[in-house]
Amino acid sequence: MAEMRDEPRNDRTGVRRGEGISFSLRSAIQTLGLNALLRLPPELYEALASEHRRTVLSYLHENDGRATITELAAHLVTSGIEASEQRAHVVLQHVHLPKLAERGFVEWASRRDTVALGRELN
Repeated sequence: MAEMRDEPRNDRTGVRRGEGISFSLRSAIQTLGLNALLRLPPELYEALASEHRRTVLSYLHENDGRATITELAAHLVTSGIEASEQRAHVVLQHVHLPKLAERGFVEWASRRDTVALGRELN
């Protein structure tokens, strides 16, 4: 029998390194069912394709549905997704928040510093 070792886990996902997407997919299928996953709209896959966007949505969900861009940028740095808050702030404003807002996952306008969970997630 192969020796069982406790391999390090990815801090953000809790998944053991090496298990990767197959473990996550297996878990999603068990939770939601394969038919439900196959019927998800393509825009959902696109919105969730980025670790930045998944992390933003998770942070908002865990923090009463609201945060500032500064808080989100700091969280991306502490999560190890971005190296600097300045870069995180820029990519949030110019890439990730516009995509999430366009799909209704967050409420945000470029002139505001506040981000909230959108109509699609409330």
